[in-house]
Amino acid sequence: TARLSPAQRLHWLQGAALTTVGSAILFWLAVWFAAWRVRRVWREEGVSKRVRWLIRTFCRPVFFRTIFRRWMRRKLQRNPIGWLEQRSWSGRLVTWSWMGLAMFFSCLALLVPETLGDSGQATHVLASAMGVSLALGAAGSFRRERETGVLELLLVSPLGERRIVSGRLRGLWTQFLPGAALLIAIWLYVYAWAKAYDSGSELAAAGVIFLSACSFVTVPVIGLYFSLRCRSFPAAFMGTLLTALVAPVTIASLAADPWLAAIAAAFWQWLLAYLAWHQLCRLLKKRAFALRQ
Repeated sequence: TARLSPAQRLHWLQGAALTTVGSAILFWLAVWFAAWRVRRVWREEGVSKRVRWLIRTFCRPVFFRTIFRRWMRRKLQRNPIGWLEQRSWSGRLVTWSWMGLAMFFSCLALLVPETLGDSGQATHVLASAMGVSLALGAAGSFRRERETGVLELLLVSPLGERRIVSGRLRGLWTQFLPGAALLIAIWLYVYAWAKAYDSGSELAAAGVIFLSACSFVTVPVIGLYFSLRCRSFPAAFMGTLLTALVAPVTIASLAADPWLAAIAAAFWQWLLAYLAWHQLCRLLKKRAFALRQ
């Protein structure tokens, strides 16, 4: 603030004061809401009738039940660890939500490609949303099994540590694969459109596509490590987000060439994924994962 004029200093101090007051108010509201929730739910209660009705009405399969049961039974037989990730309606909802989003953008790309090819902004937004969704799914992956004790039962089964990790990774990749594959196909189409009509954004779009494909493989591995290492889900999610996404993007922003930036960020992700894989197997072998609080 030494180089600012008196008017600019006053404006800066007013902004800092408003930020401080707003943060204090939000902190007080958060504490008050937490205390109010503790008073209402100080003991564990069952699911209400309204929630049970909503789940029974909107979250249970209605059509093609026989095909659905055969499909889930086949998944259970081929990959029981991955089946645990996809057996709930919320896990399947993630798959179909990304599939619907990808179909929407595919229609948009076919009808008006210039809206998606403009400086790669839509590509960046979709890549960031996919990365955050992968981090959310991976960070909370082993949480339920760890809290209920199912993870200890899996470790004494004949599967072994590496098969448990690889099975859960295949479950996560399968969960996001339909939407991710369709989105990458859309991005390749947008990249071809940008290459033909806007040569200035083709390198940036290609770098984002390459980095997104690497993130699809590496982010679940890093997220699984934090899901075992951290006690709480917010800590695991923030660790995954900062390590697997924020740090590579920060490294990429230091390079002027888009391809060089994408390669540097991808190298960071692959290195961390390799280390996380070995640490995952070591934690499971030594039973050194964080237990529930």
